[in-house]
Amino acid sequence: GENGRIAGGAKGLRIVVLRNAFDPQEMREGTPKATNTEGHKRKREDAEATGQNDDDDDPPALAGLEREVHTRCSACGEVEKITVFTAHVEGVVVVKFATPVVASNCVVDLHGALLGKDGATDGGRAVYATFWDGSTDFTARVDAVKEAAKEKERIDEFRDWLEYQEDLSEELRLKVVR
Repeated sequence: GENGRIAGGAKGLRIVVLRNAFDPQEMREGTPKATNTEGHKRKREDAEATGQNDDDDDPPALAGLEREVHTRCSACGEVEKITVFTAHVEGVVVVKFATPVVASNCVVDLHGALLGKDGATDGGRAVYATFWDGSTDFTARVDAVKEAAKEKERIDEFRDWLEYQEDLSEELRLKVVR
């Protein structure tokens, strides 16, 4: 970039993207497309102050993932915000850190690390940790798998319609000239 600046600028260097942090299929049912632990933290603090249990709002898998990511990332330094994109096909979690140095430590420590299911002892998932590029919108590709399946189904139906036209009268049938 200009003057040797890295994509995303100084703010981008504080944001880390963790891909393959969870299985999107397991996370999809009954959860929002993205969650922000900052909002959950406030709700949990309010619930604790009133003596209520707020964990009923979050599925256990989501709450456990948030706790594990926060624990692992906090070991590197101060975490400002964690966003879990529960329906993203790549199992994306985005973590915003207080400083670029802490974010850099997280990329080094977590890239290739195992998350979930008790880590290395129970077949966890290898995480790919990178800095956010400053432009990728992880909400944009949420239903890519479903859309691809629907498109394939439409194409298959059209192919079948072209191939099996016995129900049509002779003048409406597709004629192939060789």
